[in-house]
Amino acid sequence: MPTGPTLINDPQGLRALIATPGVVAFMTGRFVAALGIWIERIGIGWLVWTLTGSVGWVGAIAFLRLAPAIVLAPYGGVLADRVGALRLLAPCHLGNALVLVVLAVAAPMLSVGGLAGAVLALGLFQSLAAAPTKSAVAEIVPPAILPTAVPLSAMGFHLAAFVGPALAGVVIGAISLSAAFAVAAAGHLVFVLLLRRCRVHELSGAESDGLPPRLWAAAVHC
Repeated sequence: MPTGPTLINDPQGLRALIATPGVVAFMTGRFVAALGIWIERIGIGWLVWTLTGSVGWVGAIAFLRLAPAIVLAPYGGVLADRVGALRLLAPCHLGNALVLVVLAVAAPMLSVGGLAGAVLALGLFQSLAAAPTKSAVAEIVPPAILPTAVPLSAMGFHLAAFVGPALAGVVIGAISLSAAFAVAAAGHLVFVLLLRRCRVHELSGAESDGLPPRLWAAAVHC
């Protein structure tokens, strides 16, 4: 059965992808930000256990981080269609970085309640960014080489899931928990900076009216 071009059987597509403006910056930034997310997850679990010694609290805080996705992930997808995925990613990752900076500074004196508030904020930002992160590739890559771009982007994310927890353990063990949160924040900031080098190839879902009406239309749609 014939198949379309893929990352494996289309080396010309891979060269064209690398040559596309902003693609290398986006892939690199997404990988570094994903590393930050995994370091953050390990750091938060470690901090909850240190504060409470309770498996129940570890699970409750993990749920609190993921629960906003039930409501906000679809909303993030609608916003990505109406506003543009790249336009949403920068504020979301900047918000992640700011919360992680607070955690890096306040970790030694943080209560469980304060940590829960920070984790909820991270969950809000990351839930809104989930759909735009996946659809942003289609904004910066021509349709002809999307079959090469999508798996390459996914490979970077899953590689971060493999490397990030190990890196978190090294940083926490060799330096401190606060340092791990600082490294995670730096990962998000690197992505924000690299996003400035990305250019929209095609934004078919964007409309010509202003941003506030589009945000309102997205909210009504959801």
